[in-house]
Amino acid sequence: RGAGMMEKLFGTTTANLVSQSPVPVIAVPGIYRATKLDTMLYASDLSNPEPQLIRVVEFAKPTGATVELLHFSMPFDSVTDLEIIHMAVRKYTDYPVTIHLKPRDFGTTLTADIEAVIETQNPSLVVMFTTRRDGFSTDYFCRATPLTVLF
Repeated sequence: RGAGMMEKLFGTTTANLVSQSPVPVIAVPGIYRATKLDTMLYASDLSNPEPQLIRVVEFAKPTGATVELLHFSMPFDSVTDLEIIHMAVRKYTDYPVTIHLKPRDFGTTLTADIEAVIETQNPSLVVMFTTRRDGFSTDYFCRATPLTVLF
């Protein structure tokens, strides 16, 4: 259970657990009802894609779930070419990965941008990575409607 968006989660038991845990955490909303796992939305800032993507694929393979990588490009990003991202993904895995590269809308919060994609895509699971040193490696967090895995 939790307050909802990332801004409300800091300071909650869930946020503390995620930041302190030495192992991956699966945060399950209180209203979540188990369904077939068919689509995994992997929200990434692409700062460390190889180990993250490998873990996402390892998690998806046993269920046959599709993997969709979501990245919001920023004006200062060094890589905003979809084909370059596709080549990098193919270098790390032969598992099919759909890439959604969207320009960052600075008129809204990043959380709102991610929630809009979740609303449109309706994934079974949302995957994001954190670091103990930095907390969330991205500002990615979403309303707790799909199951969320935080590595």
